[in-house]
Amino acid sequence: FAFGLIAAVKRPIMNKSSMSSSFESDEKRLFAISDIHVDDEKNMRWVKNLAPKEGDCLIVAGDVSDRLERIEATFELLKKKYSQVMYCPGNHCLWTTEEKETSIEKFEKIMKLAERIGIITEIKVLKGKNRSCVVAPLQSWHH
Repeated sequence: FAFGLIAAVKRPIMNKSSMSSSFESDEKRLFAISDIHVDDEKNMRWVKNLAPKEGDCLIVAGDVSDRLERIEATFELLKKKYSQVMYCPGNHCLWTTEEKETSIEKFEKIMKLAERIGIITEIKVLKGKNRSCVVAPLQSWHH
């Protein structure tokens, strides 16, 4: 599974007034993380200790866990901390340990889980005061 997220920032032509206002404290901030592997308890503690400001948004670019219940717990935790969470699964998220489930079936379960919790998995435009950003999850398979 190849994954990635593209974030394109649209900025206005900079002038003196837009330069000062684009850094105001109430401007939305966008963060990106990947490979958090919360199966390791140290990594889960790190996620629990994240302290975003109100309005902050987060991109999670794959490799949360290969266990569905850990992915769910992480989604729920991040959704409480960030105003918007965008997600694209990585190869570890789609590992299957039992032959009764394919990685495609697991992918579908993760997408339903994300939708239920309010995690964004489709193209999203984030609008700030002076700029906007398009976040587009890229999802494709590889072996």
